[in-house]
Amino acid sequence: MRKCSRENCESNAEFECFCNNERKIFCRNDNKKHIAEIKTVHSNKPLDMKEQNKIQKKLIRTLKSQLQIVSHNKKIIFELMLNLISQLEECVNEKVRELSEIEKQLQKAISDINYVDKMQSCNLKSVFKMTYKNFKAECKNWDLIKVSLNTFDAQNSIKKLIEIKSQVDKLYTNEKIIPFSSEPQPIIKPADQPAIKPADQPAIKPADQPAIIPLNQPAQRIEANNLPTVRQNKIICRNTHELKWLLTAPFQNLKKTESIWIYCECCKAKFSTACWNCITCNYNICEKCGENVGIFSPKLKCSENHELFWRPDADLYYELKGGLHGFRCNTCNSIKDEAHWHCRECDFDICISCGKEKKQIPFTCPPKCLKNHKLMMKDSNLSKPIEMSLSCCKCKSDISKCDYYACEACLYFLCTKCYDYINYSISGHPIMFCQSEHPPHWVQKSKFECDYCFKNLNQEHFNCSFCKYDICFECSNILLNYAIKGDTIKHGQNGHPLEWLSNTIERNNGDPIRCVKCNEGYLGAGMFYCEICRLNICLLCAFDPDDRRLKINQQNNYLQDGQVLLQQFQLLNEKLLKKFG
Repeated sequence: MRKCSRENCESNAEFECFCNNERKIFCRNDNKKHIAEIKTVHSNKPLDMKEQNKIQKKLIRTLKSQLQIVSHNKKIIFELMLNLISQLEECVNEKVRELSEIEKQLQKAISDINYVDKMQSCNLKSVFKMTYKNFKAECKNWDLIKVSLNTFDAQNSIKKLIEIKSQVDKLYTNEKIIPFSSEPQPIIKPADQPAIKPADQPAIKPADQPAIIPLNQPAQRIEANNLPTVRQNKIICRNTHELKWLLTAPFQNLKKTESIWIYCECCKAKFSTACWNCITCNYNICEKCGENVGIFSPKLKCSENHELFWRPDADLYYELKGGLHGFRCNTCNSIKDEAHWHCRECDFDICISCGKEKKQIPFTCPPKCLKNHKLMMKDSNLSKPIEMSLSCCKCKSDISKCDYYACEACLYFLCTKCYDYINYSISGHPIMFCQSEHPPHWVQKSKFECDYCFKNLNQEHFNCSFCKYDICFECSNILLNYAIKGDTIKHGQNGHPLEWLSNTIERNNGDPIRCVKCNEGYLGAGMFYCEICRLNICLLCAFDPDDRRLKINQQNNYLQDGQVLLQQFQLLNEKLLKKFG
C-alpha cells in the first residue's frame, strides 16, 4: 500500500487530489485538512486502490526483473573474465612451449655444426661451399624467428569488451526513460538474440566495431555451444532440475510472465506450444533443441509427423466440410463425437481414451470446490427440504427448489447449468482467454454474436458465460493458427511488428478500442498493437493482406459523405423554391 504524501505520516493513502499542477495522495485525516484549504481549487476523489495495487505490483515485478538482469550479468561477466583468463593462460603457455621447442632446435643446430660432414644436403651444409663474403651477405636474410606482442590492440579490445548503459538514476527524476532500442547500438531482445558461436568460430566484424556480447537478458548464456545440458538421458536446467514435457507450457508462461510467447533458453526461438520445462525455474527448452541432444518429445503426431493439437472445434470442422458431426479415431478406429487431438493439415484424429493411453491429458476442468473436492449431485425430489436459501456460487441463481451439485464440507454449490458449462472442454491455448483471463469453453449450438467479426451465428463456439464473451469457429481458428505458428505480424511500408494484446478493456478504461483500418470499435476482444505507431488493428484486418476491409470502410465513408452532400443540396433547393417560388 502507498503511504500518505504528508511528511512523517505512515498511514495508507485513500484519496488523491490534483491541485496547483501537482498530484498528491492522502490518508483520510490529512485529506480532510487538505481540502479545507479554501484558497486552492481542489480536484479530490477516492483513490482507486485496486488500480493502485495493480500498478504497485507491476512496478515491483518490473524492478525485480531488472534487478535479476543486473545480478545475472554480474555473474556472466565474472564467468567471462574467468574464461578469458583461462584462455589467456592457455595461449601464453602454448607460446612459451613453442619458443622452448625452437630454443632446442637452435641448440641442436649449433651442436651439429661440428659434424657437418655427416649431415645430409641442407642449408647448414650448403653454406660451407660458399665464400665468407657471400655467406656474410646471405646471413642478412636469415630471419629465423620473430615474436610480436600486440599489447595495444589487446588493451583496446579489453576496454570495448563490455558496455554498460544505465537509466536507473532517472527513476528519481522527471527525465523520460527512453528505450535503448532507439540508440545506435540497440539492446537485443530474446527473440532476436543470435546464438553465441564457439570459441573456434569467432564472428567476423569490421576492425572499427567492438565485439560487444549482449548481456541484457537472464536467458543469455555464454557457453561453448548452445545445446541443452543432459544427464542420464534427461535434460536439466542450470540448477540441475529435470525438465518435463509440459503440454500446458503456454498457460503457465502466461501466468508467470503475462505473455503467451515462450523463448527457448538455448536457441532463443520464440514459440507458444508445448516444450521441455522446469516449473521451479521457469526454464524452457524447445522441442528442436531437445532433439539435437537425442531427447525426443512424447507429443502426439499424425502419419506425416505433424503435431496434434487439442481441438474441441474439430467435430464442427468436419460438419462444415459436409460430413458428419464427429470423427473416426485413427488409433482405435471408433467413431466418436467429442473434443480430441487433431491435425488440421491431414484430418488426423486421436480420441481422448487413446490419448490418455499415450499419457496425454485432455484440456478439461471438471467442476470442483475451492479445495479441489468433487461435487455430488443433489436431487430435489430425494433430498430433504431446505429451510434456508441456497444460491449457485457461479451465477448466483437460487437453487433451493431444484437439482444442484454440492460439496457440503465446503458449502460450495453449483446449479446444473453452470455444472454442465464447466464440464465443456476448454480451449487448448490461452490466446483465446477472455479479458478476465478465464479459459473459454466450447459450448453447444446456440445463437450469439462473435466479439471479433460481429457475425450473428447459431452454432457451436468458444464462450465465457461469466464475461459474455464469444468467439466463432472461423475467428478462433485464425487465433490458434497464429499462436501455433508463432509468426510475427507486420504492418505498413516499414514493416513494424504487431504485438497481440488481450486486455483491451483495461488499456482503454472500459471504452471500445477502434481499429485504424475498418474503424470498428472492439470491447472485450483482443487486438494487435504497434508500439512504434501506437495504433490498434483488429484480428481480421491484421490477417487481410489485400486490405479488403480497409477499402470497404473507405467506400462506406465515401457513400456516407455523398449522402450528406445530397441531403444538404436538397435542403438548399427547398429553401430556394420557397424564397423565389
